[in-house]
Amino acid sequence: MIAIACVTGCVANDDSQLQIRHVFDKQMTPDSTGFEFVLIWYLPPSELVRRQQNRLIANTGVTSKTTQVSRFSINNETRLKLEEIAIQRLETELESNKMCPHGYTIEQIKWLERSIGFIGECQ
Repeated sequence: MIAIACVTGCVANDDSQLQIRHVFDKQMTPDSTGFEFVLIWYLPPSELVRRQQNRLIANTGVTSKTTQVSRFSINNETRLKLEEIAIQRLETELESNKMCPHGYTIEQIKWLERSIGFIGECQ
């Protein structure tokens, strides 16, 4: 049996808001119950448009090179907040799916540029 859930929200990142969503997938076999959980973050469309406009202005030479918008990245504090949110949402998904009443183990954590993923099993 496979179940997938997707929920959205946001978290503060300096002066802009990161949009976040997650995907939960469970695999149930006769021997074990496993899961995969991925939290994904992205900039809202309005922020992307604003940043693109700043790049266009900077590329025309109207502004100095020092005011160009740098590549989007998150700081360590935001990264820790996202990890906490991911754990909270994972536990909520496990509870709502009536999974892992005796706890769980996370066997693998995958950090990518704009997501964190957990692969685990119920105990």
